Amino acid sequence: MTQEQKQFQADFMEMVRSDAESNQCNPEMELTTAIIQYIVESGEALAPEQCYCISSPETERMTGRYKLNAFDYSEESGILDLFGTIYYDGQAPSLPTSTAQKAVNELTMFLKISCEGKVAKSYYRQTEPEIADVMDMINDEVVKNHLTQVRFFVLSNGYAQDVLEIADTELDIAGKKLLAEYHFWDMEEIRKIENVRQNNKEIIIDLDGDYQTALECIQVRDEENDITSYLAIMPALTLAKIYDRHKVRLIDKNVRNFLGGKVKVNKVMAETVIEQPNLFFNFNNGLSSTAKEVYLKHEEGKTYIKGFRDWSIVNGGQTTSTIYTIYKKSKENWPLLQKAYVAIKISEIKPAVETALPTLIPDIAKYANSQTKIKDSDLSANAHYMLDMQEQSRKCWTPSSFSTLWYFERLRGQFLTDKALEGGVGTQKVKKFEMLRPQNQRFNKTDIAKIEMSWLRKPFIACKGAEVCFDKYWDHLQTNGMPIVDEKYFHDLVAKMIIYNYIHRYLRESGNKGYAAILCSYSLALLALRSQDRVDLAYIWNNQDLQPALKEVLHLFCKEVSDYLTLIGTQGNKNPQTESKKVDFWNNIQNKTLSITIPESILISNEEEVVVTASQQVDIDESIAWGADNWRNLAAWTKKDGKSLLSIMEKKKVDHMATTIERGETPKARLAEDCQRIKRLAEDNGFVKDYMY
Repeated sequence: MTQEQKQFQADFMEMVRSDAESNQCNPEMELTTAIIQYIVESGEALAPEQCYCISSPETERMTGRYKLNAFDYSEESGILDLFGTIYYDGQAPSLPTSTAQKAVNELTMFLKISCEGKVAKSYYRQTEPEIADVMDMINDEVVKNHLTQVRFFVLSNGYAQDVLEIADTELDIAGKKLLAEYHFWDMEEIRKIENVRQNNKEIIIDLDGDYQTALECIQVRDEENDITSYLAIMPALTLAKIYDRHKVRLIDKNVRNFLGGKVKVNKVMAETVIEQPNLFFNFNNGLSSTAKEVYLKHEEGKTYIKGFRDWSIVNGGQTTSTIYTIYKKSKENWPLLQKAYVAIKISEIKPAVETALPTLIPDIAKYANSQTKIKDSDLSANAHYMLDMQEQSRKCWTPSSFSTLWYFERLRGQFLTDKALEGGVGTQKVKKFEMLRPQNQRFNKTDIAKIEMSWLRKPFIACKGAEVCFDKYWDHLQTNGMPIVDEKYFHDLVAKMIIYNYIHRYLRESGNKGYAAILCSYSLALLALRSQDRVDLAYIWNNQDLQPALKEVLHLFCKEVSDYLTLIGTQGNKNPQTESKKVDFWNNIQNKTLSITIPESILISNEEEVVVTASQQVDIDESIAWGADNWRNLAAWTKKDGKSLLSIMEKKKVDHMATTIERGETPKARLAEDCQRIKRLAEDNGFVKDYMY
């Protein structure tokens, strides 16, 4: 291990431990989250969820040792991802191959007991029902032949002693054949990504120098829009090598990101490369792409492309995914890839043109021909809604003594890219960048969909997973019209996220880890329903916290939903997670929570919002600053010495003010005005603040 590697590891783990302390979780969980962020950014996974499960001495005797740190499953592609973390406390030693293999074995055992281990699943139904539900989900998808591929990810804060490679295999699980892939992410993988980001602020592809390739091309010029297009043919081996070097950065504009590990490799396409590589060009539609600049050379009357600046594949992800998978599987496939060719269309769109025509690149992706249909929702990242969301998230600082940002990641890997521009891991600039954008204040488009679909009283859709939920949310926006994302819209959205995050934190701190995502979505939906959208979101944004009374209401919602999930789990033939994705579950939950009411004092009026004047704001601020104890003391005075001086309604207003301040709520402007007038009248008639009445 070099000194540079040791320093990178030390700096990286310092950030992990700091985040673990801030998020009140153990360092292994935080390390898992940190490395998964790089995996997602690199396009090899979509939206993994933490799910910590390790065999106990009791279960180990029955099944053997198993361990899981996180998982992800795509119903669309039938691919299951299982993540296991090898965590070293202190300075991590070198990671032996045998230790990595042990982690693979533990993940494989978790998969097996999910489908075959009845005793183990029975144990978890009693102790940790959420883990039992994950196991049941895996088993159900295998039985139905929906789950056909498993990818094992081993993560570690150590450096591998040797190159970690396991060939793809076929597993026999519960009588079903599953294709298995193996991926290893150690500190060296993370270090390489960071180095690339810091040393390459934009992608320059030197075909001539780095890949010993120049592409003969034909050229078409659009004089009106100042766009030049090129048609060329690239060896599949060259495409695989370019992607191997730049990964997901090549496809930032192709928002669906086919290389996100969730689109199956096209088997027919793969067979063509292996068996008839010379026919691949005839059978394949090729790639559509853009570049800010295309570098040319001219020889013997012919034009060749010798490189690109900021080359971006906007369509053709399945082709790229298939070719890259064949490339990584074995070096024996490289000669075959050299014989296969891919048609490539490149539109040279200079920055000035992109600025003038902001929808040009998503339109190219929308209308390009491809093997797999791209839906409108796949192109959402470049929609004005998302662009405006990004703009607000870069300028709306939280109203506190230490202001921070709620950072919206419009494109996958955007946060890591922006962070890399600040410098290397562990530098003061990077630490400050992260501190001003805390991990629990970063969100993406699927987070927005989850929050908003819950608020729209559709928690059963929010529980269906990131992909399905976002597609439904995008359909909703296109049907009902895109909202204007201004400062107020952004503040309100963040306020809903603060509510959601509070529920999640409350569940974790109270030891209720089961069904956290379901409880969060359903409790948020119930709040929107029961309040009739009158939650004081402005208060939550301004305070970056909830009123105590609102927290109590959410606790009640959580208990009712949790009790109902537990009831379903005892019925044997029903899976609570599956049931939560049905509208009937939502209807039943509404009926079971009819008795829970929300205090009017923490809701905003149905009437049109009244603008608070400067003098009214002074009254509000002074009322809060005076404190609940003083208002209680004044209330006592009004019932004794001031009994004949004030009306019954005036006495009630003082009581109401005391209660409002005790609950941590902001008093209404009219109440503050009246109570300040009453306070002055009382002082003029003998009330003394420090005397107890």
